[in-house]
Amino acid sequence: PDTLSDFIGYGISAYPADRYGLILWNHGGGSTSGVCFDELDGDFLTAPEIHQALSDAQTQTGGFRFSVVALDACLMATFELACHLQPFADYMVASEEMVPAEGLDYAAFLSALRDDPAMETEAFCRMMVDSYFDAALASLPDDYLTLSVLDLSQLPALAESLDAIGGGLSIALDSGKLNTISRNRQRMRSLGDFESYGSDMVDLRHFIEVYASLSGCDAATALRALDAAVCYN
Repeated sequence: PDTLSDFIGYGISAYPADRYGLILWNHGGGSTSGVCFDELDGDFLTAPEIHQALSDAQTQTGGFRFSVVALDACLMATFELACHLQPFADYMVASEEMVPAEGLDYAAFLSALRDDPAMETEAFCRMMVDSYFDAALASLPDDYLTLSVLDLSQLPALAESLDAIGGGLSIALDSGKLNTISRNRQRMRSLGDFESYGSDMVDLRHFIEVYASLSGCDAATALRALDAAVCYN
């Protein structure tokens, strides 16, 4: 985290701008494994360490916010990471699935930003998504892809709904419904699930649809909050 916060501080002092974006690139493993794996010593950034780095950088630089934080890495569009980023960024761009080796199409979205520096941040994020799909499918037409834009200002309402569902599931567990919860989970597809690897993470919409009623909560309320938070995907 010290390396990341130092890098952010250097970028802001050396290249003053009206808006800032941060892209974390390299291998990703979701909420439990983190991102940006150091191939020399095996270290990586966990979600709490990213939060620490952004908090330190925000303190050192006088309270700035990123317009967007993007994750050019597999499996990083997680609710947990979004919560860690929410105090420091307006938007998050990431994939809940695996990302092909080509990753984001930097030439496409940076060229567009060069031609129109006043582009709205959400429009810029949408361009990151569209150019990613165009480039990846041109290379591998049958590939399975996801990429989402999250409006982090909408996250508190989603967090409130998920807290309610989680609380209801805890009660359900205590009342002897472990088998029901387990069977439902077994029917859900794990993201990044291949013959030799599985992330044990699931799509959040599917999670809400399956578990809201079991927890005694209104799925519609949680799904509306999710739709507000995921503004493009």
